[in-house]
Amino acid sequence: MENKKFIKTILIIICLTSIPFIIVLPKFFNQSLGWLLGAMGSTINFLWLSYDTLYKFSTEAIKAKVRSAKVFYFRYLVLVIYSVLIIWLIKPDILTFGLGLFAAQISIYIYYGIDSAKNIKWFKK
Repeated sequence: MENKKFIKTILIIICLTSIPFIIVLPKFFNQSLGWLLGAMGSTINFLWLSYDTLYKFSTEAIKAKVRSAKVFYFRYLVLVIYSVLIIWLIKPDILTFGLGLFAAQISIYIYYGIDSAKNIKWFKK
């Protein structure tokens, strides 16, 4: 699959997994807010990673390794600062916030689970 199409598919799955939390937002405000804020952080982190992967790396191996390490640590430093500020200022449910931070990973698992299920004989037409 083309990289840009894969990124778009993952973003759509992240949005779809956030719909139930938007629906129950009035009843379970802290939990829903935790997931939505965590998913937002996860989405920004995923987009940043995909942008760096698609556009920024040079072809020289040494420069690519150094840049990769720098971007990796800076990206996670920004994610930690974001998490601390959200927990300190907004005070969402920490458990659902932490799960929301895994929204991109969960979406990737969903994508590959559906993709591999297509190869099972019971799901073929």
